Amino acid sequence: MNKLKPEPPLQPDYRTYDDDSHEEFAWLREYTRRIPVHGGNIRIISKPAHFYEELLNGIRSSRKRIVLSALYLGVSQKEEALVTEIKNSMKGNENLQVDVLLDFCRGSRGSPNSRTMLQPLMEGGGNSTATVSLYHTPLLRGLWKQALPERANEIVGLQHIKVYIFDNRVIMSGANLSSDYFTQRQDRYIVFDDSPQLANYFHNLITAISTFSYQLQLDGDVQFSPQCPENPITGDFDKFASFARSKIQELADETAPNEEDVQADTYVYPSVQIGCLGLLQDQHMTSRLLKSFQPGSKVTFTTGYFNITDEYAATLADGKFDVDVVTASPEANGFLGSRGISGYIPHIYINLTKIFYRLLERKSRLNNVRILEYLRPEWTYHAKGIWYQGPADVWPSLTVIGSSNFGARSVSRDVEAQLTIVTSHTGLRGQLKEERESIVKWSRPVTAETFSHSRYKIPRFVNILTNLVKRFF
Repeated sequence: MNKLKPEPPLQPDYRTYDDDSHEEFAWLREYTRRIPVHGGNIRIISKPAHFYEELLNGIRSSRKRIVLSALYLGVSQKEEALVTEIKNSMKGNENLQVDVLLDFCRGSRGSPNSRTMLQPLMEGGGNSTATVSLYHTPLLRGLWKQALPERANEIVGLQHIKVYIFDNRVIMSGANLSSDYFTQRQDRYIVFDDSPQLANYFHNLITAISTFSYQLQLDGDVQFSPQCPENPITGDFDKFASFARSKIQELADETAPNEEDVQADTYVYPSVQIGCLGLLQDQHMTSRLLKSFQPGSKVTFTTGYFNITDEYAATLADGKFDVDVVTASPEANGFLGSRGISGYIPHIYINLTKIFYRLLERKSRLNNVRILEYLRPEWTYHAKGIWYQGPADVWPSLTVIGSSNFGARSVSRDVEAQLTIVTSHTGLRGQLKEERESIVKWSRPVTAETFSHSRYKIPRFVNILTNLVKRFF
């Protein structure tokens, strides 16, 4: 993969909106670059089937690049169709660049797997080329690597970024490339049309991560990147971490000419988190963001897996704003029905929800903080993010979207990326309101009575298990 040069900045030739929200969150520039985007170029998708169609259309329309970053690629017919369309685009377009980033362990699990699905792309097509990179966490080494079986080794750390780029179109999401995410697994998806600076940023981020990842070969085997001097499994951890940090820092230090001076109705602030390597940008931004919300404002905070950090939980409990905390009901949890210890994960999330409820009780915040469970027949819930609506506003002016579940593993183990979007564009703010409402409408309050229901009963040993494993889920 070749690193792209910064795109020339947007010209300030579209309508500029004066709005207090931009000043309120101007401090975000202390942590990351600010990318101007026209709010009219942003679309919010609400349905998994439409997400899949957007992926197909993006692949078919791409002429310059296709960049896919996810935890894994599934192995059903829908995923096969995506690979076929990519192959066809490679054959039909001169010099099309295809870059894919997945997690090594999850992408290698079972047979067939993500690697075997993507192997046909290694043959190329004309002058078009494909690179498939597989990030392997440096935490999985030594006895961990030898002792943990294939499925269990994923608890140690993963590549978790979900972003999809088609030329200058970007889809930011928390959804993976798997059939359930295309049908009945609710997530979030925001499309940025004609956004070259944002597309280049994320393309360069994927390129940077690929320099310390494995690369899929034509024969289906993998080779570690020759650019990195240390292997994540057998090499020196500190030297590997130093190299990886330097590659991400190069991207963080890069800003398009005069980018900060461009006036726009919408700004996006990207953030990255690789806690095991000492990269804590997203954690620091999220922590300050939650503490910055004004008294009387309305906040919606959601994660499909309720295991938020103690710091985030305390900030929500101590805040002076109203909050809806939306999480998956036991029935909508993606681990429901799993084998082995994974089958108890929904019970762990129930226990963590109960612990948070008791915290709100102690803080006398139950009148201002609602816990809502997403319960939709035959659907699972995987959405994550934040919506912020100021005290005098009728629509949200800020949202956070990306891969983080705001939990212990998100801040300390996995590779994550998010976008904080601040906007004064009326149409986009209306879309954010509709997106939030489309999730809340399938949710119902969790009260003290809820925990007495049989569906919320948990085995006694789960209390002990929660403390042992909460930092892994």
